[in-house]
Amino acid sequence: MVSERIARLFRHGRRMARTLLTVLVLAPLAASCYMPDDFLTEIRISKTGDYALVYKGKLVWVPLYKDIVTGALKDVTEVKEKEGAILRDLQRDDSFKKVQAVGRGTFDVFYERLGRFTGTSQVSFPRRGMEILRMEVRKNGVLYVVAATGAKPGAREELQALGLTPNGKIRIMTDATVIKTNAQNKSAGIPGYPGWVVYDWTVNGPNQPAPIVHIQMFPPTAATPEK
Repeated sequence: MVSERIARLFRHGRRMARTLLTVLVLAPLAASCYMPDDFLTEIRISKTGDYALVYKGKLVWVPLYKDIVTGALKDVTEVKEKEGAILRDLQRDDSFKKVQAVGRGTFDVFYERLGRFTGTSQVSFPRRGMEILRMEVRKNGVLYVVAATGAKPGAREELQALGLTPNGKIRIMTDATVIKTNAQNKSAGIPGYPGWVVYDWTVNGPNQPAPIVHIQMFPPTAATPEK
């Protein structure tokens, strides 16, 4: 599932920083108009702060999907125009290697991003303000990774009424010290990468708890630590 490009990120080790990494927090679905579907997500986070994020699957733009399936929007030309606008918006981000409209406000995408955390910073997918996945390093030196596998009350019922059920798999791999996680499965060992641990979740609906992993990445700053 991980490309050769991502694997190369961890072949060339840098000096290990004294980091404790807090990983992902998945934001409530109601915070985003996108819903993940039929997807595989893999994230690798190194003690050095290097990270690799891959998302392969579908993104559903819920407002457009709703208008189409409820009959509020019937004009084929207008549907195409709106899908085209969403497609162009996603393509502005070079990390989207593939974006294809497949109908009903749904897009088949392949997203790949490499980077390195240095101090407080945030990575949002697909973008800030519309996160279905967020990685955020705060002043306490903790990296919080959050993914939108669930939905708030009210939004859950709306999704179910529309026939939308997010489903997919999430995998997080790290060689840093994890201080909190609700992973469904945990396994040790990646061939060629001693010390790495694998955390897995299966997403099969909007009602399950959001996957979380917490790792301390940097020493806290002089500022008051954030919780």
